[in-house]
Amino acid sequence: MRERAEERLDGSAAVLNLPEEFAKLASEIDAAVAGHRQITLFKGYKSTVAIFDFERGGGMREHSAPGVVTVHVLQGELEIDVAGAAHRVHAQNILVIPPGARHDVKAIEPSQMLLTVSLLKE
Repeated sequence: MRERAEERLDGSAAVLNLPEEFAKLASEIDAAVAGHRQITLFKGYKSTVAIFDFERGGGMREHSAPGVVTVHVLQGELEIDVAGAAHRVHAQNILVIPPGARHDVKAIEPSQMLLTVSLLKE
């Protein structure tokens, strides 16, 4: 059973070991959906942090988020279409997507990414 993302930060700092988190994600018995697996590492304080593990050709359909999205490609290469403009994002690059921008994701090769969404002020 996964730990709830909201429970990972109890008011003190928390170190999240990304290789360990990706290993846990890969060991889950549930099949990948649309060629990827994901887990939310933290959610709270108007922020969400998640990791994604993509198979070659895996992806996410077009969607948007109500805040700034940062996509940090840790391994591999992703093609991310933002509002009709295609971006090739390689390992160790970050793509920043403005609030509300429609975007999709396709893995050119097996890839891992760290996603952060920072919601707008209310």
